[in-house]
Amino acid sequence: MKFEVKINTADFAKFTAGFPDIIDKMKEAGNTAAGLELVKVMQGVLSTPAARINKSFIGSLPGQSPKMRTGELRNSIYTTKTSSGSIIVGSRAPYARALEYGTSTMAARPFLYRSLNLARTAMRTEALKAMTRVYKAWLNRIK
Repeated sequence: MKFEVKINTADFAKFTAGFPDIIDKMKEAGNTAAGLELVKVMQGVLSTPAARINKSFIGSLPGQSPKMRTGELRNSIYTTKTSSGSIIVGSRAPYARALEYGTSTMAARPFLYRSLNLARTAMRTEALKAMTRVYKAWLNRIK
């Protein structure tokens, strides 16, 4: 079972408005950079090791991001490009959805939206840098 969030490209529409055929390349570069930044932040959020007392692990408390025991959740994070140019960031871990939203017997240990909120500014910055690099390369080609 996959757990995913879609990153909307509307934030970058104003930046690319009016440009010729370079728009798609700029959007792709911006989305890729934003997605990679989110993955980096998410993997950082999921890197806090679980404490160990004797032979037992002390996991995360309700409302905290999951503590790392094996690294499976952190290593299951992926990005995929859609045909519309958006980026999907998700986890292939079968228990990711239960951690994010909780279950009837366990409170949520959110990590995806917490990471998204932590990464929002950095995602925009990295996306704009990538888009600017593509645009400058395009300008150099048409000179």
